[in-house]
Amino acid sequence: MNFSKSITIVFLTLSLIVTTIPSFSCKDINLFPVDGEMDKLLEMIHQVNESTLKHHVQTIQDFGPHPTGSSELKKFENHLFQQFTEYGLTVVLKPWKHKFKSGDNIEAILPGIGSNDEIIIICAHYDSIFVSPGADDDGSGVSCVLKIAEIFSEKAFNATIKFVLFSGEEQGLYGSYEYAQDAYDNQENIIGVLCLDGIGYADDYRSGHIIKNYADESSDWIVDISQSVITDYNNIIELQIERFPNERISDHQSFYDVGYQTSYFLEYTINPYYHTSEDTSDKMNFSYLTKVCQLALGTAARIGEVNRLIRSEDITINFRGSLLSYPTQLIVGVINNNYKEDTASVSIHVEMKNYFTGTTVEGPYNSTSNWTFYTEITDQWEFLVSNHVYEKNELITIEVTIKGLDDDQGLYQKKSIMGIILQNLIIIIPR
Repeated sequence: MNFSKSITIVFLTLSLIVTTIPSFSCKDINLFPVDGEMDKLLEMIHQVNESTLKHHVQTIQDFGPHPTGSSELKKFENHLFQQFTEYGLTVVLKPWKHKFKSGDNIEAILPGIGSNDEIIIICAHYDSIFVSPGADDDGSGVSCVLKIAEIFSEKAFNATIKFVLFSGEEQGLYGSYEYAQDAYDNQENIIGVLCLDGIGYADDYRSGHIIKNYADESSDWIVDISQSVITDYNNIIELQIERFPNERISDHQSFYDVGYQTSYFLEYTINPYYHTSEDTSDKMNFSYLTKVCQLALGTAARIGEVNRLIRSEDITINFRGSLLSYPTQLIVGVINNNYKEDTASVSIHVEMKNYFTGTTVEGPYNSTSNWTFYTEITDQWEFLVSNHVYEKNELITIEVTIKGLDDDQGLYQKKSIMGIILQNLIIIIPR
């Protein structure tokens, strides 16, 4: 939780998981059926317990303040490296340098067994500010990453899961900035980032049952998965998600800035002791932390079930207006450029808005130019508009949003273009 967060606060499956790889296709099987003894996700959720999380947080607190560059952080780093190693994961230190600061990120890797190269990041930051032992900020997030890593280490998922702990967060997201830039430069196929930072404080019943979730429109599908976990296991994970648009307040932002889809969990009531010497375990609510950790685990497990064969960049959106598609007034085309590999199961939302007011354009007979379709795209899909007589001439924006469904969850593409309505003509304005 870096300094900018305080400003914001003031103003603000594959088959069943087994130890051997089955011979049939992962994509055609539901990883986590909700059916009693066969529910492997329920089994994992039950393995998250207060005592282990409390032990991790107390251990972190006992290192004392551990800012980036300190000997205390180096000792803590060695401890975390050993923890991940004991889980049987491949552990790597990723050194970084940024603005005259330097440090190490810790990356522990659980290889995927799916047919593609998808990666999920579960992350927190392990540095604190110089006066704070960092129990909640961010011992709470680190403890959850450790516990999820321990549980997942005996499982198998389609996607590779990377458990990443950043330093340099308190200086300005330095460690995560360099990590995300490297991932982008290396074209790593990161399909989702779960960031856990400040998730262990609740001072009353209400705040102990709500978790804030920050995500932009392209990442809503991750929040939807989190909600599905709560719905399916509401007798265990007694939480309500309160959705917020993305905010630049933790390490998820570094991934967001280079185009990756992210989801950030934050406690409902901000710990008043964060960034002080009193950020200690006795101020925390470990029942609440357990529920948030269970939610993060369930979300990551269900994302890990996804085995997409096409990427968002494989989807192309194009427009043709009256001058190029006569007698049709408007054609919206969607092309699946990787159709030989797989079809694309998507929702397609098409809307025409007044450029100045943002209101939806009215069509004939009081209809609105606002359409949603659910379809499976092979090589291409088209939507045609014809014989609409509009009541007024206006400058418009035509906006198309595509979101993946089913085994294509996480696909996202959005494009808009300006146009002019002249009674029964729609003229596209070239970019």
